[in-house]
Amino acid sequence: MDHLPPEIQSQIVSVLADDTTIPIRRRLARYSTVSHHFRAAVEERTFRNLTLTTHDLPWFRYLFGGANLRRRGYLRQILFRFELPNEAPNPCCDTGRVVDRNADSSSFTESVKMLFSILNDLRNNCPRSPPPLYLRFVNATRKTDLPNWQYGRRKLKEGDHNKRDPILAEIQRGWYDMLPAAAEKLPAIGDVTEFDFGCGDQLRDLGRQWIGLVLGKMPHLETLTLDVWDNIEWGRKIRRRLRKDLETSLLNLPFTHLKHFNLGIYSNRVKDESLNPPSLIHDRNDNTDGDMSSITLLSHLSTLPHLTNLYLDGPLLITPGIFSSLTPNAFPALKYFHLDFAPETADGRWFFERDHGFVEEDADMDSVWETPDEEYYDYEMELDMKKEPKPLHHSSKDPDYEGPVSQSRCHMNHYRILPTNATVAPLLLAAAETAKNACSLRKFVMRACDGLSYDYTEFVKPSMKRPFLIMLLRPDEICSDMRIKLGFDEEHYRQQNRMWWRVGDRWRPEGDVIKAWKAAVGYGGTVGFLMEYQIKTTRYDDMFKTTKYDDMFIGDPELV
Repeated sequence: MDHLPPEIQSQIVSVLADDTTIPIRRRLARYSTVSHHFRAAVEERTFRNLTLTTHDLPWFRYLFGGANLRRRGYLRQILFRFELPNEAPNPCCDTGRVVDRNADSSSFTESVKMLFSILNDLRNNCPRSPPPLYLRFVNATRKTDLPNWQYGRRKLKEGDHNKRDPILAEIQRGWYDMLPAAAEKLPAIGDVTEFDFGCGDQLRDLGRQWIGLVLGKMPHLETLTLDVWDNIEWGRKIRRRLRKDLETSLLNLPFTHLKHFNLGIYSNRVKDESLNPPSLIHDRNDNTDGDMSSITLLSHLSTLPHLTNLYLDGPLLITPGIFSSLTPNAFPALKYFHLDFAPETADGRWFFERDHGFVEEDADMDSVWETPDEEYYDYEMELDMKKEPKPLHHSSKDPDYEGPVSQSRCHMNHYRILPTNATVAPLLLAAAETAKNACSLRKFVMRACDGLSYDYTEFVKPSMKRPFLIMLLRPDEICSDMRIKLGFDEEHYRQQNRMWWRVGDRWRPEGDVIKAWKAAVGYGGTVGFLMEYQIKTTRYDDMFKTTKYDDMFIGDPELV
């Protein structure tokens, strides 16, 4: 067997590993004794990608230590799952859970310390530099966790809790985090070049201080994916604190080698758009027009010498001034920029307003079936479109309340579909200047999104849409990754500098905004608005009527 080329041995091992007739743990182990070279091929496949838990760490040290140190040369990926201490037994439901956050912090810290210690020892003992490593913190669980379907059924025990109790319980349980004293002794792991944090399960309850403490021990990090949760029900005080901790953690990291950064801050929406959204600016007495958290963070990222890809998702809560503090030398290496931002601002305003001239029209009338009005829900009764709804003053309904906040008594009232120049124009003007000055930029995308309900927001009128998407594309770049089908052949413009606007047909930016983006596109470039219309389809199921409006792009863009 040793006379076979290594490539052939690897192919044989791949075929054996895919043999589903054998239990997965025994597919390759029994072949490792065939020969020394075949054993190396088996180990290369077996130890390339590992999924570990807290209780696997001693076994991980044993499998890669001593005479098995060569296996580090095969390791490329570690998916790590934290196991937290058990909670108090027999909770009535998810709301009644009792956890010890001090114990959770200690357990999380010890797991990170042991994992980093093992990786550092392997790096120091390897005869030659080990290959780059991808590390992902997948989730955190407890042995006492109920299956998801049982938690769903027992989330709120009838008679013992009201709808506000789950929010209060989550706030009272608090968050756990990395212990700073222990983090000072955390060894560096220079071979981790890609890190991914996905806030799965009870990692959602992890604070933000660990970010600076843990990532600071990865000096050669090139790719970072960081997802955190931001719940409006937590209230303004807690959200500000977590937002500030995130900013502080990231600002303290030099990111000398960082090339790709994906930041996702996921939040739920303000249900009633007649209310003022909460202001998350740290200093309420600060009169500057900007969210100092996002502005300072973006300014820090703009100085990174090797950053080529920046994806900001969630969508993020920003203010019109997010680009205003960037210097002409910002983003020296940036090639791809993508920002998904929420319709509300971080300083308590909106990027959108009511379209008072909106009249719902039936598109594609041939697809509509006539039916008596009483057989389906009348949207006109939900909201009088001619009047601006009055703000609700009850604290449990007001998302600007210091917190915790309950929206359980708020009805869905989404109606803001028209960009408002008071907030959108400053945002677009500063963004255009940033795009113009970024000398290496290939693609610049900004999109308004509705959080976790993107593409599924239920407006007060079924034909209402909130399209807002701008794309600046350099030659050979295309917009096929934006999930839209253009009504024209993009190849016709592919070799040009160009910018497409998707903002519907009822709003156009002011002249100075268009001028600024033409300057960003460059001389001889193309700026146009995508033309679209809606196809209305109606379905009937028993006594219910379902109406759906799909967007379709038609014809050539409207060039300006």
